[in-house]
Amino acid sequence: MKDNIYKILFYICIPIIGTFFGLFFGIVSQSFAVNSVSYLGNAVNGNNTDIYTFSMSFGSESTDRYLISVVSCTLGSSIIGSVKIGGITATEVSSLTNGSVSSKIHIAAVPTGTSGNVVISSGAAMYGCGVALYRATGLNSATAYDNKTSTASPGSVTIGIAHPGFVIAGTSAGAANFTTTWSGTSNDYDANIDTFQPLHFSGGYAQISSPTTVTATRTNNTSPVMVSASWQYTYTASTRSRFIGFGIQR
Repeated sequence: MKDNIYKILFYICIPIIGTFFGLFFGIVSQSFAVNSVSYLGNAVNGNNTDIYTFSMSFGSESTDRYLISVVSCTLGSSIIGSVKIGGITATEVSSLTNGSVSSKIHIAAVPTGTSGNVVISSGAAMYGCGVALYRATGLNSATAYDNKTSTASPGSVTIGIAHPGFVIAGTSAGAANFTTTWSGTSNDYDANIDTFQPLHFSGGYAQISSPTTVTATRTNNTSPVMVSASWQYTYTASTRSRFIGFGIQR
């Protein structure tokens, strides 16, 4: 008789105890995407051609990885056409042409591959191109929150953002062997092409959480251009806890 009572109590108590521990101690952390942006490198080609192919590092793979290119070219009778990153046609985000100098920012979702080609195509020959590449994860959208351009000297824009994210900016001018000083972003590269026609391009990025002024001060201002774009991270990018017991989430 006693044994039967103990068994009944055992089978009644186990679910109660399980619910109790699930409610108060069974916390499950759900990981969301890691918010990050990093500079991967730059490359230049001073040849007179209509297709430029650059072999570049893509960084580590991630299901939510985007690659963002900043392209600067000296134009001939054409314009910068399509940009492909790892074989994927990238979306144009920001663009500006001043005389024979043109710069553009593109973005593409490229989840796989640690390296690959960035291919810049145009309808006719250009006189030299350079490209810088960035890796970003944790974006709430591939669509830029804001983009701004400038032909001023120095180049200066105030780029918008609503919650934490980042800005990428680039500048170029139709002369070589000079430098650019940045305010509001890092200075990731100062590159020159001095073969068929001179071109200088430079750029950087910054983590931001409110509207930010970015300024590029060049030591030469021949046909200057400046392009920029900002993206927001996924706002819930953190961890959240779920109480198992009664399915309560917070």
